[in-house]
Amino acid sequence: MDVKTPNPVVADEPSRGTPSPTPPSKTPAAPRPLETKYLVDMEALSASYGTDPGSVELRGETFPQSIALRVDKNSIPANEVEYNLGGQWKAFDATIGVTDPSPTGGRLTFEIFGDGRSLRSTELGKGTPVKIHIGVTGIQTLKLKVKFTAGEYYNDYSYGAWGDARLSK
Repeated sequence: MDVKTPNPVVADEPSRGTPSPTPPSKTPAAPRPLETKYLVDMEALSASYGTDPGSVELRGETFPQSIALRVDKNSIPANEVEYNLGGQWKAFDATIGVTDPSPTGGRLTFEIFGDGRSLRSTELGKGTPVKIHIGVTGIQTLKLKVKFTAGEYYNDYSYGAWGDARLSK
């Protein structure tokens, strides 16, 4: 007597019938990564007393792509720098503060202007950096200004820094 063994079923074997249509993918496209540009990589339109681009420390944290503006009570009570945005950026981000090597006891005012209009003004002392996010859609020129606000020292400079100052689209 011959016993026939049935063919084993293989799970990976393709179906012999008509394949059902695959529904279109409903997965949304991945968002475009933000395009960013650091201000240290841009040419300034003007600067009243120059800028110190590069690395700064604010409350012990290092910000390698920064703009620092030097001020003091008598000779440079305010310092500003202006950049051409050409209306092509959406946001400006930075961590602002008085740099760690600056003398203690002083206070600086950080101001941001877009096309001559005030966008923000913040007074800070050493050791109190603040993260900022400012909308700049359509703005042609961005001005950053640091003013000496308070303090008793006369010969030492303070540096108001715009830590990792960058634009994004």
